[in-house]
Amino acid sequence: MITFKRTDHVNVCVPIEKIEEARAFYADVLGLTPKPRPDHVFDTPGYWFSLADIEFHIGVEPPSGQTFRHTAFEVTDLPPAANTLSIMASLLKNNP
Repeated sequence: MITFKRTDHVNVCVPIEKIEEARAFYADVLGLTPKPRPDHVFDTPGYWFSLADIEFHIGVEPPSGQTFRHTAFEVTDLPPAANTLSIMASLLKNNP
């Protein structure tokens, strides 16, 4: 069983040529509050914002079949959550 605590962050991606336009939209139009991003961890530019009690991330991604877009959930107890996901993955793999 997974007991969700909260949504930790949401990550959206834009083409590199649109990163400043996206920053301006989320900061200037929507009024999200910028927050520090550990740029030394990433190979591409991006921005982080506060959005209520979660973080909102803008990253760079070229159009392709793979994506880094995601929503991250915080759980109260990781081992039972990981076990549940492992069981569900097995069921899905065996019964597509």
